[in-house]
Amino acid sequence: MAIPESPADDLRAALAVRHELGPDFEPEIVESFLERLDRTIEARVDARVNARPAEAPAAERSGTPAELVFASMLGGLLATGVIGVTMQADGIAAVFLVWIVVAVINVAHAVAGRPPTR
Repeated sequence: MAIPESPADDLRAALAVRHELGPDFEPEIVESFLERLDRTIEARVDARVNARPAEAPAAERSGTPAELVFASMLGGLLATGVIGVTMQADGIAAVFLVWIVVAVINVAHAVAGRPPTR
C-alpha cells in the first residue's frame, strides 16, 4: 500500500483497512491513524518554525542623542517663552523648573544609552 501524502488520504486508507479487517481491529487502526496524524502535525509545525525569519533584534531607540537634545532644548525655550509672556518676573521659579526637567531628561537619556559596566 502506498504511503498517504495528506491526512485525508491517511484517513481513507485507515477506513479501507478497517473495512478489510473488520471491527475487531478498530482500536489498533484508530491508534495507528492518530500516531501518523500526530507525526504529520509535528512535521508541519517544524516546517513553519524553521521557515520563520530569525528573531528581530531588540527595538532600538528612535532618534539620535543630538535629536533628543535639540528637541528638549526647543521645548525648554518654548516653555520659557510662554512663561515669560504670561508670568513675566513672577515666573522665574517656573523657568528654573523647566530647565531642570530638560537637564534631567538629557542626563537620563545619556546614562540609559551607555553599556552596563561590569
